[in-house]
Amino acid sequence: MTKAPLCAFPQARYSAAMSPAVWIVEDEPAAAQLAADLCTSIGAEPSLFRSALPFLRAFREVKTPAAIVLDWRLEHELSAALFMATRHRFPELPVIYWTGSGASALPSMVRDDPHTCVVDKAHGSGPFERALRWALDLYAEAASKATGPQSRAQQSRAQPAEERSQNPANPPNPHTEADR
Repeated sequence: MTKAPLCAFPQARYSAAMSPAVWIVEDEPAAAQLAADLCTSIGAEPSLFRSALPFLRAFREVKTPAAIVLDWRLEHELSAALFMATRHRFPELPVIYWTGSGASALPSMVRDDPHTCVVDKAHGSGPFERALRWALDLYAEAASKATGPQSRAQQSRAQPAEERSQNPANPPNPHTEADR
């Protein structure tokens, strides 16, 4: 049995007054609406994309979102290309994979990404809400450090992996299922 991921940081930095944009790529209407409603309930402004092309166009035409929500299995394709395009353009943008596939079905480039949280739809809306707060916390942290010294992610990459896993300032990646 798999466990739901834990994606929240101990101290919330996100404020609902920020009204950050969250882009949602989901082809199932009920799941897309639920994700949008959950975003709205915590003060985020959701934008829904039912397929890949409008999402990719938005990269060129719209201001960068605070976070992206992807479904792994879209109707006509997997979202791996969307994930890679996101990472190419926005290397540290928080991505939430809200999927019925579970983390073990996703490639390691997704599971091991420090700015990605995998949430199984079967676990209900609670884990998604925690993941959304995690993503918005990352966004708030990045915004507050935009003019400051190295970001936490940059500092983390500079440390060897053994130190990162033991350093309380850089906790182990909590963004995928605990038993993978």
